Amino acid sequence: MTDETTTPTNAESKTATPTKHAVKGKVKRVVGWATGDREVEAQGEAEELLRRPPTDTDVAQVTSVVKARYGESSDTADDPLRDPETSV
Repeated sequence: MTDETTTPTNAESKTATPTKHAVKGKVKRVVGWATGDREVEAQGEAEELLRRPPTDTDVAQVTSVVKARYGESSDTADDPLRDPETSV
């Protein structure tokens, strides 16, 4: 006989009760999206996916993905207010 352990599959874990970090991450992601703050959106997305507080490395990786999703570069070169040559 084999000992069958019950480990949740991806489908089951998505329907399970969300953790505190998953809910907090969702809220941060939505607030970041609504305010246009890609850093907050990335923090929320990382926390939502990891279901734990994200590290700086986790946030950096997700930030580049989030900015790419909106057609922005991760080095702020597309932000005219941060470019000393074009700032007022």
